[in-house]
Amino acid sequence: DQLDTLNQQLVFYNHALVALAVLPRLPAEAVTFPQRRPSYHDVSVPVLPGELLARIEELEQIIYQTEIKSIRDIDYGSFRRTYAFFEASSWLVKHHLKPMLDEL
Repeated sequence: DQLDTLNQQLVFYNHALVALAVLPRLPAEAVTFPQRRPSYHDVSVPVLPGELLARIEELEQIIYQTEIKSIRDIDYGSFRRTYAFFEASSWLVKHHLKPMLDEL
């Protein structure tokens, strides 16, 4: 059904918006990407809708590339931002969604 598909797409879009907005603010203990300082402070938050869509496309592209390429052959910055997206998503679920659901 088209309405269900649209609702699902809106949920995914808004999830990406929130997760990407959280990236620079993730606490150090939530950052597991191997780097000197555990932080994503340098990752810019998409401001315009086009920037958000470009970042979503980057996520899709990197997920696909990890299936067919060696990690060494994938752009470091794009890979790091994609990794960070999943860390932010996990942190949001653990610290915000799960407590909310427990209250229901």
